[in-house]
Amino acid sequence: MLRQSVELVVVVAGLQALWLMAVPAAVWMRREGVVWALVMGLVGGPLGALLQQRLRRRLRLLSIGYAADEALRGRSAATDLEAEAAFWVAHLSEYLVSTAAPSLAGALAALVLVLVMFARVLGWGWVLVATLILSLVGALGIASTRWLSPLFAGAFDARQRVALWVAVAVHGGHELTSRSARDALSERLQRAVLRWCQRDERSEIMRAVVRVALLAFAAILLVIVLQCASLDLRTLVVTLLDGRRGWGTAALLVASVPVVVSALRWSSDYVVAYTELTRHLRIDRPREDRTLAQTRLLSPPSTLRLESLVGGYKDHAVIRSVSLVIPLDGIVGIFAANGAGKSTLARMLTGLQRPMDGALWIDEVRAHEVDGEDVAFVPQEPVLMDGLSVRESVHLVVPEVSEEAMREMLTSLGFVQGIDTLITTLSQGERRRVGLARALLKRPKLLVMDEPDTALDHRGRTLLAEALIEARKHSAIVLVSHREELVALCSSIVRIDDGRLSYEQIAK
Repeated sequence: MLRQSVELVVVVAGLQALWLMAVPAAVWMRREGVVWALVMGLVGGPLGALLQQRLRRRLRLLSIGYAADEALRGRSAATDLEAEAAFWVAHLSEYLVSTAAPSLAGALAALVLVLVMFARVLGWGWVLVATLILSLVGALGIASTRWLSPLFAGAFDARQRVALWVAVAVHGGHELTSRSARDALSERLQRAVLRWCQRDERSEIMRAVVRVALLAFAAILLVIVLQCASLDLRTLVVTLLDGRRGWGTAALLVASVPVVVSALRWSSDYVVAYTELTRHLRIDRPREDRTLAQTRLLSPPSTLRLESLVGGYKDHAVIRSVSLVIPLDGIVGIFAANGAGKSTLARMLTGLQRPMDGALWIDEVRAHEVDGEDVAFVPQEPVLMDGLSVRESVHLVVPEVSEEAMREMLTSLGFVQGIDTLITTLSQGERRRVGLARALLKRPKLLVMDEPDTALDHRGRTLLAEALIEARKHSAIVLVSHREELVALCSSIVRIDDGRLSYEQIAK
């Protein structure tokens, strides 16, 4: 992201340096240069702010786009907290590159110029000593910030906990109907907010303590240097204020204080933001290859082939070393009890989840290598955001579909609302129809449906059966369910029992 915006970052940093150097340069220059120095500073500040807004806009597009792209490459549903964390990562990325990086670069450039000015007045010896002291204090500041990073992480985790309870209030209102339940939720939320405030205050107090300690350390180093030079602080002040030139040096010293403070502040902010960002991105950990598959299916697949397939979550395998060939003629049903692994198999079949071991082939292509254009998946809970309309929700999956085709498919599934209806106003059965419609409108080569008749009434299930018979003309279809009533739709079934799979042809 920084590489894509480096030219704007450099320009903003230069303007920040002009802004910080306005007063020190005015003090340093002769009378005729004072006006120019102040004008450059006054122009540099607002112009830098305008360019920073432009940079922020560009980075906001990049960072939010990157966060969305990472989520889409994962091709898995995220919790509310994971979505909030992804947005936080995007915000941190934008802040780091658009604000912290150019501000730090500008402050350091201004600090170098100030040190050069003092070198012309006091000589390079004192300036080198001051540079060493500032460098040592800066290094200790960065180290202390990293040392304090667990406190910052604790404050963020506490904020996440607050977000969790707020999400419970948003999504659980229809179940938390009793006064006792609502009071209990309110109490938990208040405790979480207090814990967040406490951890936030603790981290800020520790940052303030560290800053005071660093200033004290710098003062101690200065006293030690003066002692080594057989001087004391009073003698140094008298030397600086000696004569007209001395007063100019003192004025330059006072004018340079904001530059030093700015450099220390932005160094601390940059390290805090970078540490928090790397913690969430987990840069130091191996990451799964999420490159989108690109192998196209030229026609509906004819077979599924399982080779010593092992599947599950983390270290828990629910499908254990299965080898099986499943013809995809007609509609194939996968039936099992809850928790037996049918949804795991469906996710591996659609490439959303990699096998723990072995391989799953669709014809001659590994399942996770099949292009997503040729696969449609209806999960148990389709992702339908309340703030979107039916039209927008369908266009998320099939952007090119016409409104006429959309209305026709929705009507065929028994959906009677308009396509501009908001998702938040729909019943569970209507939401299910929208999820089914957009998968069918995609006309994929392989259609996988997990519990497709959930929340549908008798008429809805009848219309779904008719739609599947029509879709079978251009798609291989796999249904996943625990309901034996769906066996009637299938030409063959696969049963999962204790991690083992068995195949059965249905006589019609």
